[in-house]
Amino acid sequence: MINYIEKKEVTVVDATMGMGKTSWAIQMINNSPLTHKFIVVTPYLEEIERIIKATEHKRNFIEPDIRNSKGTKFYSLKQLLEKGSDIVTTHALFKEADKEILDLLTLHHYILIMDEVADVIEKLNITKDDIEHSLMPKLIEVDANGKVIWKVKDYDGEFKSLKLMVETEKVFLHNGTAFIWEFPIEVFKKFRKVYILTYMFKAQIQRYFFDIHGLEYNMKSIEVVEPSTTGYTKEYKLVDYRKPDDVTRFKNLIHICEDEKLNDIGESTSTQGYDNLTFSKLTKLKKSSPIIKTIKNNLYTFFRHRCKATSQQVMWACPKDVRKNINPQGYLKGFIPSNKRATNEFMDRNVCAYILNKFMNPSIVGFFESYDVTVDQDLYALSELVQWLFRSAIRNDEPIELYIPSNRMRTLLKMWLDGQL
Repeated sequence: MINYIEKKEVTVVDATMGMGKTSWAIQMINNSPLTHKFIVVTPYLEEIERIIKATEHKRNFIEPDIRNSKGTKFYSLKQLLEKGSDIVTTHALFKEADKEILDLLTLHHYILIMDEVADVIEKLNITKDDIEHSLMPKLIEVDANGKVIWKVKDYDGEFKSLKLMVETEKVFLHNGTAFIWEFPIEVFKKFRKVYILTYMFKAQIQRYFFDIHGLEYNMKSIEVVEPSTTGYTKEYKLVDYRKPDDVTRFKNLIHICEDEKLNDIGESTSTQGYDNLTFSKLTKLKKSSPIIKTIKNNLYTFFRHRCKATSQQVMWACPKDVRKNINPQGYLKGFIPSNKRATNEFMDRNVCAYILNKFMNPSIVGFFESYDVTVDQDLYALSELVQWLFRSAIRNDEPIELYIPSNRMRTLLKMWLDGQL
């Protein structure tokens, strides 16, 4: 089998949201010979429709469906790969890639376009007690490299889903306390070319995943050429990567709440920037906790009294497991997960609150460090925050009001707006 990645044709198109990354990809697809076959992977269903409609005059992109003998989208994906169809699908389906998919990818020399980074590393929801008592002695063994091997062939118990993941040979035991799943790096090696469309790639988990596997990539930026010479309203081209110089334009659009009383909950004396708003601390608090009550009251004050916002105007984020505890009355439907990406569904929201001091999961950080790869926690936190903010009206260059009580997160955002990060 051919490993195309050895030709170093992995390109990261890194530009701020709204700069035309997807438009460039559509233009590139439409200008390519029909002998070139594409797989476009996107996080959300609305983007699938956009790709299909924008290319229908040149190509016939097909989304995998359940209308087949197996009744699954995964089987449909394999059928489409065998036929050499142009395919558009979600990250969730692409994530299921197995050994058969690896073989099928090389049949027609596919080109991969990945809209936003994928969840290539995950900590599995298995407790330390399960690992030490329930699983370790009976069901699994761990080789010298930390890879988990399933021992019981005909197992059909409560850990069946774990068994299926372990059988992909991509689950590792880290530090004896956490199961880490990683996407098969071999998948990226089976494409003729790979394009990843994102922003702040060097701060993201997929970058560190590439680093631990020694996968090289080229960074590119987007440039708009006007007037178009190809019949498009705008023409986009890739240029040598340069740090975006357009972020400071958002400084006058993002109005950060500076109220000391509202922000006091996010102050910290820790030099590492830890406060009461980290995931680990928030998820341990009960609804009756004074901290939870303060956050809830602050949110309501900011939305209702400071901004006089309706429920249709707001978007707010916190750890998903505590959203009902801190839900400000009348605004529950404004909850937008902090990892929401690549959707225009909320671009009319102009009152935002980010109740989280973001850090990468410690087990995943430790996993990378075991390969001598160092994680920049601040850049990671900033990239997650910026991606979330760009679900809002700022995507349309419209002003937003922002409550961000964590002093660390607020400082990072200000540094980004000043062009320092």
